[in-house]
Amino acid sequence: MAYITRLSHFTFSKEDDELVITSERTSFEKRYEWPDDMTMTDEDLVPELHERFYTTVMGEYNDE
Repeated sequence: MAYITRLSHFTFSKEDDELVITSERTSFEKRYEWPDDMTMTDEDLVPELHERFYTTVMGEYNDE
């Protein structure tokens, strides 16, 4: 698994063709298909992850 970044208490990593988001606070884990238009070398990777996934994952985390 390749670590990408940490946003708030979430860790974003890439495993094969999946984006894996875990929480440092609980055993929360969500997996999403890696977007075809994103690469690990994109300069804007972290802002893109924040824009596309952070709000969604916060909602899912709060629902648990």
